[in-house]
Amino acid sequence: MKRLLYLLFTFCFVNSGLAQTLNNTNEYIFDISSLNPAATGIQQSALHLYYGQKLVGIKEAPKIQSIRFQKQLAAKTGIGFGLYNTLSGPSGSTAFYLSYAHIMKLNEKVRLALGIKGEVRSVFLDEKKLVLDNPN
Repeated sequence: MKRLLYLLFTFCFVNSGLAQTLNNTNEYIFDISSLNPAATGIQQSALHLYYGQKLVGIKEAPKIQSIRFQKQLAAKTGIGFGLYNTLSGPSGSTAFYLSYAHIMKLNEKVRLALGIKGEVRSVFLDEKKLVLDNPN
């Protein structure tokens, strides 16, 4: 019984946890640190500006705008920040994040990086843009 309670508690805890959020974009190949904070500072310095729109020509098509910056401060430290805005029909989100990475050089060819990222996000829904089949 005790084992079942541990299993149930673990399932409930893991089910409600939120580890990573993904945006509706395809720019990850150019800025891997937006997915993995340990990659922050791998490049000496990088500024990424992005604007994307899916389904061009269709009203209320998904759009995303973002600006991201990362810099290697020293041989062992990287920092980064980003701001992005997504809009898809009546809903969207705006977020700001900071990331930090500590880079350890294991030998001449191998480095190990540990990263952490904190994000503040605002999600919104414009109820006026919702179209219902039966408004009653």
